[in-house]
Amino acid sequence: MKKFILIIICNVLLVGLLQSQNKINNYEYWFDNNFSGKIVTNLSIPASEFALQTEISVSMLTDGLHTFHVRFRDERGQWSSVLSQFFQKLPATISGSTNTMTAYEYWLDNNYADKVLANFTPQTTFQLIDSLTFASASNGLHTFHIRFRDERGQWSSVLSQFFQKLPATNSASTNTMTAYEYWLDNNYADKVLANFTPQTTFQLIDSLTFASAPNGLHTFHIRFRDERGQWSSVLSQFFQKLPATISGSTNAMTAYEYWLDNNYADKVEQSILSTQQFQLIDSIPFALVSNGLHTFHIRFKDERGQWSTVLSQFFQKLPAINANIPNLITAYQYWVDTTAATRTLVNLPIPSNPYELLTELDFAWVPKGNHDFQIQFKDTLGQWSCVLTDTFYKYPTPRALFIADKYVLCDTGTISFTSQSFDADTLLWDFGDGTFSSLNDPTHFYGAPGEYQVKLLAFDTTQSVKDSVTINIKVSHTPIFNLPATISTCSGVDLLIDAGNVGDAYLWSTGDTTSSIMVSTAGNYWIKVTNENLCSLFDTISVVVNPLPIVSISGLDTDYCNTSGMVSLTGNPLGGVFSGPGISGNSFNPLAVTAGYHTISYRYTNGLGCTDSSQKVVHVIVCDNIREFSNIGAFNIYPNPFNYNFNIDFSLKKESDVKIKLMDITNRELGSILNERKQEGDYTVYYDGSHLPVGIYYVYIIIDHEYVIKRIVRVN
Repeated sequence: MKKFILIIICNVLLVGLLQSQNKINNYEYWFDNNFSGKIVTNLSIPASEFALQTEISVSMLTDGLHTFHVRFRDERGQWSSVLSQFFQKLPATISGSTNTMTAYEYWLDNNYADKVLANFTPQTTFQLIDSLTFASASNGLHTFHIRFRDERGQWSSVLSQFFQKLPATNSASTNTMTAYEYWLDNNYADKVLANFTPQTTFQLIDSLTFASAPNGLHTFHIRFRDERGQWSSVLSQFFQKLPATISGSTNAMTAYEYWLDNNYADKVEQSILSTQQFQLIDSIPFALVSNGLHTFHIRFKDERGQWSTVLSQFFQKLPAINANIPNLITAYQYWVDTTAATRTLVNLPIPSNPYELLTELDFAWVPKGNHDFQIQFKDTLGQWSCVLTDTFYKYPTPRALFIADKYVLCDTGTISFTSQSFDADTLLWDFGDGTFSSLNDPTHFYGAPGEYQVKLLAFDTTQSVKDSVTINIKVSHTPIFNLPATISTCSGVDLLIDAGNVGDAYLWSTGDTTSSIMVSTAGNYWIKVTNENLCSLFDTISVVVNPLPIVSISGLDTDYCNTSGMVSLTGNPLGGVFSGPGISGNSFNPLAVTAGYHTISYRYTNGLGCTDSSQKVVHVIVCDNIREFSNIGAFNIYPNPFNYNFNIDFSLKKESDVKIKLMDITNRELGSILNERKQEGDYTVYYDGSHLPVGIYYVYIIIDHEYVIKRIVRVN
């Protein structure tokens, strides 16, 4: 079961009369933001001072980073503020297996994006001997953060440290301290400032009174000021103010307890004879402890039951060795000055003891002048020796090196060059366009496209030696194209916008990456065209969408007999063009078309160049050369529309031959409804249309060569 050990000491404040005392009777804790899953614990014996020492299971939590929260409640029902702590739950490991470190990373302040990652040979302990440069950091207060990664890919918690970067000073000048200030807890407003005679070292031997501070746990903060007015980082220390004791009485130690790492559950507690001074001389067995780095913790209890602060110390348990097996040198590593990041590791092909190092070391990359040489050796147990140091003088071997802030320009521009040369006291730049410079980090303007060879010559005049290096600078044309400022289209008509084949990459505001796009919506559209040298040009075009005209046809009926004469038509708006069968100008001639359905169109273009049309379908019926009259009496069909059957009512003004027939919309006769001679009078004819499909039909009534046509619709 995953567990962690929690040690918290909590005090309550005395309120009201001195003889009344408020006590802690309850605490609750939870993980992360899961307050609803909090665990509440009532104290069996309320106490004014409560030391929470318990095991808490975290088996239900996932591996990774979590937050533990706890708070305490007193007899009045008042809760303390919440104490919160980050912790990391690691995956379960196989008992007896070892885990090694493989890398570390560090960064300044909150700038994690610029972290520096360094990998190293996996090892259970790692000695960080490195020169960490912060030349780019501004002067002032900063925070340094570092963490380590193991072979499982798990990162340790972050170690953070405040430090202050001071302005560069003359190496011959000295800086002295002139004052210090201190305060308790977060009460910086009541800080105490003390000035003293300026001195490079200062030993603070003073009696600092904290009579007004309440009994309990406090934090003491102190910092020092130099003659430039710069403050040092703050030094902080926990301490506990105990209740005043009766004069002449003594307080003695009665016990101590110790544990390893975070394993407080297996602490060892040992009672001692009551004494004011105790010298711990004991053999503490750690036979069951795994090999590697550990932390030893110890604290002492006095006769009042108060525990001291915890004293902690790192130590390393080494593997047991066989006295009959010799310990040999297996490797060595060396570096120059404090640049341990560039150290060279050499593994010996045959471990030996002693080992005589006779080899040539390449220091061509070391600047000229006096240097310190550092070397250390590793033995069979993987332990490194202390560092051995010697001095040497490096003769100049100039190396010409430089970088540019850009290597491609678009049309024209300025480039900044930075020399990374060493062992040179004179530089000469040739910018490839006939101009030169002797500055250390020059800038140069290129005013025309082309390719330029930039050459740097680095000289050491003391030994008359030199070196050179050349790089290419390219000045490229940007893509050249020109979109019109405004372009228009008509509603519903897609418009092509084409930038042309002028680049290698295209990006439109629509997200398209082709050289042209189709649009139909009004608005502004931009395009970025980039060539092979990453030179880009932006352009914008405004698209206007004009409305279509509202077009209609008037003066046109639905049905016409093929014997009808010319029909005059009117289109709205005026000025459009009619088209379709039987159209001549603005007239429709039913005699010029075959029987059936025909579409007549009217097309109109407005002043914005947008065109739309309106259509109407007419039905031309073959009337067999029968003239159309209105001397027939009443003629009615009902119901219309109909479901299954309908009735036909008609009246005759005189005795006549009556023929009634049914036609479909293609002018095909479907059958005769009535065909006989009738006397003058009123008649009703019933027709069963249940066999007819849903649709439109026409009923013809022909009386003595006169006719009437009625349209009828079946809907079900």
